[in-house]
Amino acid sequence: MFTIDYEAWRTRRGFDNVPLPDQKNVLSFEEHLKVVPNEVEVVRHECEGEKNELKRRIRELETQSRDLDLDVVYYKKQLRNVEKERDQLAEDFTDLQASHQKIQGKLKVAGMWKTTEEWERADPFPG
Repeated sequence: MFTIDYEAWRTRRGFDNVPLPDQKNVLSFEEHLKVVPNEVEVVRHECEGEKNELKRRIRELETQSRDLDLDVVYYKKQLRNVEKERDQLAEDFTDLQASHQKIQGKLKVAGMWKTTEEWERADPFPG
């Protein structure tokens, strides 16, 4: 038979070298077994994120490029229309000048042509 003090000491002694769990950072069994990713996996994950961002940006730029191509086609068409109109107006102006010169020549031959100074000197209401 042992004394009470000896029994208490023997009970404590049996657990002296067994570590007790830290109650502050209690992790589940699954968390203890969870594999910590190595540096290569972390870098690969970051690269995947950047790759996806770059793909998204490329899609945006391709969309903008298509829109700009459509704008270029539209403005080229507008330019061709304006150039056609300009050419038609230039042709009409040339025809008008030629007609004016013919009429001016006929008036001079008929003696009805007056210069600007003669018209200014002429009495607007003869009589």
